[in-house]
Amino acid sequence: MGVAQKTGQTSLEFLYAVAMVLLVFTMSTVLFYQSQQDSTAITSFTQSKLVCQAVASRISAVAAGGDGTASIFSLPLVAGGTNYTIFISGKNRTVSVSHQGGGTGCLFSTSNISNGSASSFYIASDTPIRNVQGGVLVG
Repeated sequence: MGVAQKTGQTSLEFLYAVAMVLLVFTMSTVLFYQSQQDSTAITSFTQSKLVCQAVASRISAVAAGGDGTASIFSLPLVAGGTNYTIFISGKNRTVSVSHQGGGTGCLFSTSNISNGSASSFYIASDTPIRNVQGGVLVG
């Protein structure tokens, strides 16, 4: 074997090694990015689920407390890292929390709920919740 063949083979082996290192680096970067995205999605879902369950449990507690029971629910500023909306549906007995990344829903125990004019409505800020003659009045 001549010197030129050994040098060419060494150069080719070096290129293969660099290509393998770049491939491993690229795969690691893609996996890291995907795990960051998954982590953000799980955190977002968890925060919105906590807000949903807090609202539903407060409504259920006021309903179970009987006539005259009152509570003020303070809404957190963000859920899922973004602003969010809370929708109450008395007919379905559901609380829905939605935000830019998705959202979640949960149930409460009473079907007799209103904001004074409708049984389906949005909660936009800190809200008083009262039991008035066996029905839950929000707002």
